[in-house]
Amino acid sequence: MSAVLRSEEQAVATTVAEYSALLDAGMSKYTQLNAYFSEYLEAMRSAQGSAKIDPAERTRKQLFLNRLQSVIEQQQRENAAIEQRLVQAREVWVEARHRTQNMNNSLQEVVRLQRQEAFRRQEAQTEEEIMQRQNYL
Repeated sequence: MSAVLRSEEQAVATTVAEYSALLDAGMSKYTQLNAYFSEYLEAMRSAQGSAKIDPAERTRKQLFLNRLQSVIEQQQRENAAIEQRLVQAREVWVEARHRTQNMNNSLQEVVRLQRQEAFRRQEAQTEEEIMQRQNYL
């Protein structure tokens, strides 16, 4: 039974690690997208300040920035969803860990009580043998 619980705990720990890796990757992608957005916006502003940009080109760049902003927002929503799953997986892992620890503690207590009982029986048997010898003599 304890091995089953330990196996469950390990499976949940693996899930936690996977979600953590997904979140790290998602946060990295989010950071890169934001950096790219900032760089592109800065380049666009610099181009506007130094030379006249064709209105069609400005519109095209603005549409690109709008799409990029949508991608950034989508990545942010995905990260939030992964983070929520990660929190839930961690809670399940903590519960599984507590169940495993409780089962191990219970098992240790049962073993301790069995040893005490075996020792008590051995002492009782030894005393009985001593009494029988004394009665025999």
